[in-house]
Amino acid sequence: MKEKFAPYLEQILPGVLAMAAFSPEMGVAGGDSLAKMEDVMSELNEEGSGAAKLNIHTDEVEEKDVAIQMLAVFIDECGKGYAPYIEQTGPLLLGLLEYNANDDIRDSTASCLPGLCKAAKEAGA
Repeated sequence: MKEKFAPYLEQILPGVLAMAAFSPEMGVAGGDSLAKMEDVMSELNEEGSGAAKLNIHTDEVEEKDVAIQMLAVFIDECGKGYAPYIEQTGPLLLGLLEYNANDDIRDSTASCLPGLCKAAKEAGA
């Protein structure tokens, strides 16, 4: 369907973008509060600490990754038809490049960016 699918993005993208932007919360046993997963991971993975790299795998993280992969497909397949959504998708994806709780999230995000740039170029944005 390629660009013919673009009119359906208006109904589909809000849910996909919300899932991609979702920030799971987690806590440490014995703690009495929850924090954003990225904050907990940044404390655990301080640079120069010599600690092993940690990856969190939960249903929420997997759903976030699937949403980002769906964005990559929508962007690549719709091409310039995705142009109206670049402004809201770009900042989200750029922020996810630094998501330190899971490597797959960063990899999926990085796979979206070339298509997003190509869609912007095709649309003359």
